Amino acid sequence: MCFNKSHNNYCQIRNIHKLSSGLNSHHHHYRRQSQNLNPPLQDSIQKTNTQMGLRLWSLLKWKEDSTHSSYETLDTNSLNEQ
Repeated sequence: MCFNKSHNNYCQIRNIHKLSSGLNSHHHHYRRQSQNLNPPLQDSIQKTNTQMGLRLWSLLKWKEDSTHSSYETLDTNSLNEQ
């Protein structure tokens, strides 16, 4: 607490420093928490990537199968025409 005006600026600066150091410690605490959360987040990203990869693979496989079957259809049609 500041009681006289000459120390008022000093006290304001000190209070600001207290506030900012309090914010910093909160920030570090938050960073520590987020670092602890990294492995599950990493797992979920990996899971999502795997799911996306599987979806993409199944789409490509489906496209390849459908293309292959349409080629077969064309081949049988062309054989029938000859």
